[in-house]
Amino acid sequence: MWTKKAIHRLKSLIKLNNAQFVAIFEPFIDKKKIEGYKKFLGFQNCLSNDIGQIWCFWSTNFQATVISNKDQQITLAYVTAVYAKCTALERQELWDDLTDISNQIQSGWCIGGDFNVILEPSENIGGKIHRAYKSFDFAACMNKCGLEDAGFVGSNYPWCNNRRLGKRIWKRLDRIIINDNWLQRFNNVTVRHLSRTGSDHRPLLLKCYDSNNDVIKHFRFRHFWVEQPGFLDLVGQDWQIEVKGNPMWILQQELKRLGKRLSKWSREDIGDIFQKVEECEATLQQLEDVDAIDKNEQSRTELNKGQAEYVQWMAMQEALLEQKAQIKWFEEGDSNTRYFHNVIKDRRRRLQLHKIKNSKGKWLHSDEKISNSAIRHFKRIFNLPESAVDDNIFSCIPKIITDDDNVMLSKIPIEEEIKNTIFDMSSTTSLWA
Repeated sequence: MWTKKAIHRLKSLIKLNNAQFVAIFEPFIDKKKIEGYKKFLGFQNCLSNDIGQIWCFWSTNFQATVISNKDQQITLAYVTAVYAKCTALERQELWDDLTDISNQIQSGWCIGGDFNVILEPSENIGGKIHRAYKSFDFAACMNKCGLEDAGFVGSNYPWCNNRRLGKRIWKRLDRIIINDNWLQRFNNVTVRHLSRTGSDHRPLLLKCYDSNNDVIKHFRFRHFWVEQPGFLDLVGQDWQIEVKGNPMWILQQELKRLGKRLSKWSREDIGDIFQKVEECEATLQQLEDVDAIDKNEQSRTELNKGQAEYVQWMAMQEALLEQKAQIKWFEEGDSNTRYFHNVIKDRRRRLQLHKIKNSKGKWLHSDEKISNSAIRHFKRIFNLPESAVDDNIFSCIPKIITDDDNVMLSKIPIEEEIKNTIFDMSSTTSLWA
């Protein structure tokens, strides 16, 4: 059942992970309302199967062509969302459909969802003992289609019937399977079983990407630092260190030293925000499991603390994404993380150098060759002999600025003007931005 709590959790996960495709199974909502949920979740496209048990949402970045739309699966281009029937006889139609689709897809293929069957006894706790023959059809289908399990991180059992302890059953009914071409397309594929909230199934989060080369990191002031305990004390202590010289030299040295202190403080006291969010997610899963079993005041208190910490780290992560995008929020409090992810990715794509032509007209492709060629080029132009400039060439430039204008432009600004300029700047503007 798709509760109000579950839909808001889903929206948060979509924003947090910049999801481009989402599949929802058995929402128990009239499929005619899918358009409204599409807008609420922030997607541009949606599709439901005829019986309304599979809903798919995707963004414009996800190239989707409908290949198959049946009761137990929807296949869009190279992704299949599965919600299998409860009996082996009914599931046979699904295995046949997947086999037919495998003959149409020659590229990478990813299948995920609720298969309503496990592959081995270790994927089940509680209830009746699993019989191997019940897995034969699923295993045979995977083998025939050239599919393999993508693995996972998190709880071993994404489904639980949530009954009392003596009747409780855990199973791995939900999984993601992929073919070899998918692995060739993405050198890093991870599946996470997220915490279960408002449903008897855990959400499955699939991330696929190619590992990027390490880049040189320059200092950037992070806006969320000012909200952290100890920030003001650190700045105050560092700013009291005496530096001698002219005012501009003092300011430059103060900022340089403070930047190093802040970088070290951020690494040691705050750490990797994105990793912290993942750690909090894992901790929250454990606390939810403990609370479900213990059901006492202490477990509930620990769970509430874990949720509060999780929300805090998510807020810091979104603040960081906002700053990286280097644009302002259009509406105070909005959390359009997907948009900022796209802005960041687009900027990185446009700024990335894949090749460069050297002074001899030869194209260089590797990062090392490109950087060495650039260094040699600038060394050469900065070490050229000084050339004489004929001042008479300036006579052709018309005189537009009057003497009075020149005097006004050359005047040193007074403190009040400097103060007004600084105070008129955006609250998120800094010298390191």
